[in-house]
Amino acid sequence: MTLSIAEIISEVSSILGASFRLPTYPPLRGGSHGVYVIEPEDGYNGKNRCCLRIPLDADAASASTKGTAILKIVKEKLPVLPIPAVIFQSEHYTVMEYLNGEVLKSWNTQSLTKERRRVLLDDLAALLFSLWTFGGQAQVTQGTEHMPTYREYLQNEVDRGLRRTLNGTSSWGHPMYYLYQRVKIDSLVPRPENAPIVATGIKHGDLNAWNVIVDKKGLSGVVDWDTARFVPAPAAIQHPLFIADIPGWRNDNVPGGMTFEEDRAYLEHAIGKLDTNSAPGSGSNSQTSGRIKHLLQTSFERQFFELSLHNWRINDEYIKRRLRFEDMKTNRNAALQQLDDFLSADESMRTLPRVIEVQNRLRNDVNLFEPFV
Repeated sequence: MTLSIAEIISEVSSILGASFRLPTYPPLRGGSHGVYVIEPEDGYNGKNRCCLRIPLDADAASASTKGTAILKIVKEKLPVLPIPAVIFQSEHYTVMEYLNGEVLKSWNTQSLTKERRRVLLDDLAALLFSLWTFGGQAQVTQGTEHMPTYREYLQNEVDRGLRRTLNGTSSWGHPMYYLYQRVKIDSLVPRPENAPIVATGIKHGDLNAWNVIVDKKGLSGVVDWDTARFVPAPAAIQHPLFIADIPGWRNDNVPGGMTFEEDRAYLEHAIGKLDTNSAPGSGSNSQTSGRIKHLLQTSFERQFFELSLHNWRINDEYIKRRLRFEDMKTNRNAALQQLDDFLSADESMRTLPRVIEVQNRLRNDVNLFEPFV
């Protein structure tokens, strides 16, 4: 059953015990959701606004349910964090605290002074460090006692794309490239001495400039938690997308050639101070000192790899920059081993026409990267 906006606002008014309305200005930007500001009809006193988020389809609703569950846990445990409180959630919509301020929209060294950027980075460091060291609540939302290792996490991510391309249900991607990305997984797993004691962290999943709310003082909050998940720490401890300089990622209103090495170094320094001086109860301890900073400093290859599995532009860049044709030609046996390992988890796929063709191409060294008919 689909509810109209009027029906939702009427239901929210009944639940919250106050009559709400839509203001006259247009909805907020939202890719997978309709996002609206609602306010009491009897007047706005600066604190009564709420944010109403309505998923546009079943996939958006499912993602919202998972991400909002994590947001609620974090806000309950760490209420001072600059993230919205969840006021009410139903299967049709979510009502959240409205964060005052304006959307950052773009991280640009021409429009944001160095001083302004550093204020925001200090605020982001405090928020991210809290998320990356939150760790212990993973089982509450995962519904399982097993949290995958980072190697298992990457393999699951690669295999999701590989399975689609072998089934012929993917709109982009090539099974050969996924097999060679599978070969690279071990090189991306941090050495044990560099792994934090807290093995699990929270990954926001979409930390772009449109999900950052700012005011005159600094960071007002981070919104859009639909893709937030508990993940292995190396998957969580990565730079915000707007300063990561990942090839193929498009930042809005940023001139070509503008890069953010200085901002990344500053965020790493800010995280380093927190990593060394973490207070009791923060989720970190003296045994983690320096390790979270190190994971952030070495995050580029991990982040580039992970994003290439979900974004076709980044995937194209990753193939061009990291999967050298000569190496793949001479490493066909490794790709065959990866395919066999993948198929061992689902023997029924061995008879798929595309699987058989991939095996033949690798064994005979012919047409490795030609498109499939």
